[in-house]
Amino acid sequence: MPSREGVTSGGLRARRRRETSDRIQQTALALVSEHGLDHVTVEQISTQAGVSVRTFFNYFPSKESALADGPPPIPDHARAAFLAGTGDVLADLTTLFVAHGIEFEARRSTMECFHQVLRDNPRLMPLQLQRFHQFELDVAELIGARLGLDDDEDDTARLAAAVVLAAVRVGMERWSRDFDVSPAAEVGRALANLRSLWTSLVA
Repeated sequence: MPSREGVTSGGLRARRRRETSDRIQQTALALVSEHGLDHVTVEQISTQAGVSVRTFFNYFPSKESALADGPPPIPDHARAAFLAGTGDVLADLTTLFVAHGIEFEARRSTMECFHQVLRDNPRLMPLQLQRFHQFELDVAELIGARLGLDDDEDDTARLAAAVVLAAVRVGMERWSRDFDVSPAAEVGRALANLRSLWTSLVA
């Protein structure tokens, strides 16, 4: 059974790694957006990002992987609040992912650039899907820790994560079509619709 403490992420070192990773990714997106994927090298990305090529490969195995923009980490305070909760799990998941939506808001310009790069380079899609799959596994672990599920019950947590993230994805897709709206609001609305749908199904 994953412990509640074991699935919190954070610490100064982890934050610094995320900052470096974000800087490399933003640099890669800007260069590829301007010059095209086939005309940008790892060396160029590293130089512009202010890191060595060795450091680049400590974070990403290829320039393509540096462009795949998976979901940002769930904020530490939101993870901790969810794990400490004892009430309605779906309500607490809604609070969790609304907080996560605010993280997307902070990455608005990066997301706009990423969506353009992805449209221009559809071969990046498999890497993108891998990132989302890993995020789903992380959310399942978080749900499993909150519910106190044993390892042989993790299908329950995986199912819960898949259903909730399907709703989150609907909200994020709405935002990706109109970056002037709030991602947190769109995610909250999608999860409210999920609750209404679930209520009608079990009534």
